[in-house]
Amino acid sequence: MYEIMNADEAIRLIRDGDCICVNSFVGIENPTELHEALYRRYQKMQSPMHLTIVSSAGFGVWDDEHNAEGYIREGAVDKLICSHFGAMMSTKKLVLEDRFEAYNLPLGCISHAIRAQAGGLPGALSKVGLDIFVDPRREGPGINRISIDDSLVKHVEVDGNEFLYYKLPKITIAMIKGTAADRKGNITFDDMFMSGDALSICQAVKANRGKVIVQVDRLVDTPSRPRNAIIPGCLVDAIVVAEPEE
Repeated sequence: MYEIMNADEAIRLIRDGDCICVNSFVGIENPTELHEALYRRYQKMQSPMHLTIVSSAGFGVWDDEHNAEGYIREGAVDKLICSHFGAMMSTKKLVLEDRFEAYNLPLGCISHAIRAQAGGLPGALSKVGLDIFVDPRREGPGINRISIDDSLVKHVEVDGNEFLYYKLPKITIAMIKGTAADRKGNITFDDMFMSGDALSICQAVKANRGKVIVQVDRLVDTPSRPRNAIIPGCLVDAIVVAEPEE
């Protein structure tokens, strides 16, 4: 059963070593209040630390003082896996200084690997990425000298066909931005530009016995229509209500 919490309370659900999946498309649909609360907690407690962050598209907002930039810069994160680093202004500089591991995988392949975890599978096959840099026979997905994890992308053959096999660390925390939560915790995305990987992320986290944290603009009394409830309340652990941003 979900609980309504403020952002600082919800972030206490995150433990050292967790793998956080952020549902965002660069600057769109970022759970900004959750990022800020995580930064506050890390500054005060030096925890949570040794985090891995996964995002199929990326989660920068072209501002090195907002979103995840602060706690990444301070050292809370050991590993980043996403398809876009360009909007993370300070983070991309630190990547090139070998401050933490960073891996660049194709957006759709990350989404499929998340969906695979949601279905209880370890990874997903794709022909996307064959013979370009992400292929381990070439450079592999690591984008600095310390990014040598060879478990994320493997070249395999199935029935005589070549594939890349994409596998993510087990996702244990979901950080999601939605529009509204009803009395049963069902989450709608009515005012959002997209819902992205939201449902798959939550399913994967629950399959891995983790915690789902959702930031919403408001609570509503009217039950959500099933077709509008992108995330069913049975998957939600914490709901944080925050004023919508401009």
